[in-house]
Amino acid sequence: APINEDWFERNGHIPLPPYIKRGDTDEDSERYQNVYADHVGSAACPTAGLHFTEDMLGRLDAMGIERCFVTLHVGLGTFLPVREENIENHKMHEEWYTVPAETAAKINQAKKDGRPILAVGTTSVRTLESASDENGIVHGGTRSTNIFMYPGYKFKVVDQMFTNFH
Repeated sequence: APINEDWFERNGHIPLPPYIKRGDTDEDSERYQNVYADHVGSAACPTAGLHFTEDMLGRLDAMGIERCFVTLHVGLGTFLPVREENIENHKMHEEWYTVPAETAAKINQAKKDGRPILAVGTTSVRTLESASDENGIVHGGTRSTNIFMYPGYKFKVVDQMFTNFH
């Protein structure tokens, strides 16, 4: 069923992370959003991207930094802690992602050229690693993922990550 934005606007609240110990305000709908957010569907903002402003993105463009975008519809499960004694028994929540064909092609070319792939935030890492095959080739499309990366995971696509480690 299509997402009814009007209903959410009337009845919803901005899902602030649990470490923010206050209710949401009208101001949060602007402040707690990435400047490049494009699609409705996430239950939470991917916070690593909050550091990027239009000015900063322009400066990166001027430096020749190539960037491309993916979409991961962050679910409420993103706030759930690992409760298993043995980390391998933890079942990760499932989320939908989309990797545009153009993004997949750019990343695959960069990997072929030996250029590093820097992902902004764990949601982007999750998306790129989920969208790749065993050879590290990223495939465009919309799929779901419940990938769980923990120490020992062998990254196939992402070489670097920018995050805020909240």
